[in-house]
Amino acid sequence: MMELRDELLEEIEYDPFDLDDQQDSDDSYDSFSQPSAGRPEGFGKLADSRPSAGDEGTGSASYTMDPLFVYYRSMSRIPLLTREQEVHLAQKIETAKFNILRLLSATPVATSTLMEIASDLQSAEMPPAVFPFKAGDSDDGNAASMKRNQIRIELIEKALLRIRRLESRYRAAKLKRHRSRSRAAAEGKDLSREGIFLALKRIDFNERQINTLVESIDEALRLMEQARRTAQSEKSCKKSSREAAARLKELETIYLSDLEGLRKIRSSISENKKEMLQAKDQLIRSNLRLVLSIARKYSHYGLDFLDLVQEGNIGLIRAVDKFNYHLGNKFSTYATWWIRQSITRAIADQGRTIRVPVHMAEAINRVLRAANELRKRLGHEPAAGDISKELKIPVAKVTQILSAAQETVSLEASMSDNKDTVLNDLVEDKKAVSPEEPLMTANLSEVTQSALSMLSAREQEILRMRYGLNEANREYTLQECGEKFQVTRERIRQIEERALLKLRTPHTLNKLHDFA
Repeated sequence: MMELRDELLEEIEYDPFDLDDQQDSDDSYDSFSQPSAGRPEGFGKLADSRPSAGDEGTGSASYTMDPLFVYYRSMSRIPLLTREQEVHLAQKIETAKFNILRLLSATPVATSTLMEIASDLQSAEMPPAVFPFKAGDSDDGNAASMKRNQIRIELIEKALLRIRRLESRYRAAKLKRHRSRSRAAAEGKDLSREGIFLALKRIDFNERQINTLVESIDEALRLMEQARRTAQSEKSCKKSSREAAARLKELETIYLSDLEGLRKIRSSISENKKEMLQAKDQLIRSNLRLVLSIARKYSHYGLDFLDLVQEGNIGLIRAVDKFNYHLGNKFSTYATWWIRQSITRAIADQGRTIRVPVHMAEAINRVLRAANELRKRLGHEPAAGDISKELKIPVAKVTQILSAAQETVSLEASMSDNKDTVLNDLVEDKKAVSPEEPLMTANLSEVTQSALSMLSAREQEILRMRYGLNEANREYTLQECGEKFQVTRERIRQIEERALLKLRTPHTLNKLHDFA
């Protein structure tokens, strides 16, 4: 089974990109992107192969259950896309998205939700990145990004403010049309609706944000259907039916649409959303091999290969959401950056036993690259000061980065060829009791008892109490000793001083000197 999988890996490990030279990426990928080259030679036959009846008992069952093999086999059945097909799918995604926005602009339900978002943006309760403007960039935490962030929020607020004004005109024109049926009112309504649509286009909605607006329509539908059911229910009393009918009429006035009209809008949104998801799915599936090719280059960075593929697929999905075919780039060229970013971020977050923040991982890479260049240039291992001068950062910062770059070592790591000794056997346990310590303690106790035997019983007791030589190991104060012997504190001090003077003989000091 392993031989078959290795053969499959060799077949699929084509390199559509030279990741170190992005200028050649289009040409290198073109030869593999043509429909006639939908699969590498021999790959399809190998991936589609199934164990024959004679393979029973030779591991065929385990090979067919191997998730990596199943993934390769299913992926090989998906043909690659030409550049024209990529553009066609991107156009379908864009058209479906714009159709959804146009449908959302036809009902005040979605625009009311946008007004709430505008209020949250103005009160700083919602970060601007939640609804990014088309010209905005991703946040990277520096001053330039913060400035772009401020510009982005101002542009979003302007777009939403325009939507608010147009929504008021749209509402007025539609109510006027209901009353007068005039052509001017109809044209005013259509112009306002088109203006709302153009304003919505300027906000770079992603799928999650569109779903938020669609959910507001679902909630409106739920309220209107509930009111209609109550109004038409035979079990409801006349008063409840009248109240429900009035509530339905009120909702139709608020949403400027009856229940059937709102249902048609919701149905059209679902159809366009389905088309958009199908086009995205096809674009993603047709580029899974690109993820595999890139993930293979990071297979020795601490993460399992399947985890790398999974993270790369997340980056591919992100690339599909962000791809703009109007710029003239091939999707594979554009997606490479997102796939690599997703994989490298995952390695920085999950590749180490002790997590290193992403910004620190980037700093580590810069320092290590500088160290390698200096090693080649100087002919010896560069010091922290050399790296500091090369990168123009403080020496303390270089030392901190190099400390964070150190890899963890397992305590179970073998320290000899026969693997009998592990690192844990050689590490000092500072909490463990030394074998000599109990012997030294017992010997000290004997010498102390011998020295105290030279004193009177009263002097022995006072010294034991004052220096904690009792069973409780407690040191008593002069006041406590005086209370026990019914003498003053001064008298206890005098007895203690006289007893210590008796112990300061050369014979006694020589015995206690070894324990000092």
